[in-house]
Amino acid sequence: MPETATMTYYLYDINNVAGKDGKAICWSPNTYKPRPIFQVKGLDYETRWISYPDIKPQIGHHGQADAETPICPILLDTSTASGESEGTWVPESFEIAQYLEEKHPEPTIFPGGKDVHKRLLDYCAKEVLPHALKWMLDKIPPKLDERGGRYFSETRCKRFNVESLSDISKNRDAHLVGLRAGLTPLFHAIRQSGKFLTGEDFGYADIVLLGICQWVETIVPDELDMFLNIDDSGNFKAWRELCRPFEGKMD
Repeated sequence: MPETATMTYYLYDINNVAGKDGKAICWSPNTYKPRPIFQVKGLDYETRWISYPDIKPQIGHHGQADAETPICPILLDTSTASGESEGTWVPESFEIAQYLEEKHPEPTIFPGGKDVHKRLLDYCAKEVLPHALKWMLDKIPPKLDERGGRYFSETRCKRFNVESLSDISKNRDAHLVGLRAGLTPLFHAIRQSGKFLTGEDFGYADIVLLGICQWVETIVPDELDMFLNIDDSGNFKAWRELCRPFEGKMD
């Protein structure tokens, strides 16, 4: 249930047409991460959808480390608004997690301490997300609004120095091998804990991995079952089901 009847939190997410009947839903693993936090802590919020090319001119100046290539999510907390200030702007997913944890410490999203969850976040950023991105890269633009899809294609082609995103994703089998290798230590952690990634309690580490699952489910839904069965022990798929109550709303 919401903590208060007054809306104070606004989450900026990347506009898309990936939902039912072309409606926007959360599709990115980065913008997904705050959503289970709101769910766990019983906080209400509203999503404000913004097209990729509008992020920089409209909200990119609100405290981002790299103002030249600003990204979502960005959180606006209007409970601190005063005078001409709209409130507190918090950019980037891990900063949002720390902000909400400080304001609403119970229940915690960092069981066992913040450091272990940050290590898993950093590991996934290096060893999992790049393979997942390349595996799905050319499938993403059609899921975005027209302007956003065009922006995504142009900027990612430039980033990877290719003519077409399919030049990257045509090697999907190789990217899947890399993705499996990156995920394997996480499968071991799930098996050792017997429940969630860091033990008995759901936490931010699980949110990071859950965001990747939601990414796959939204971008390549027909391949979700195959993805969840990368771990042939069945533990990964069982873990995914354990996370259902915490996944948060997608719209």
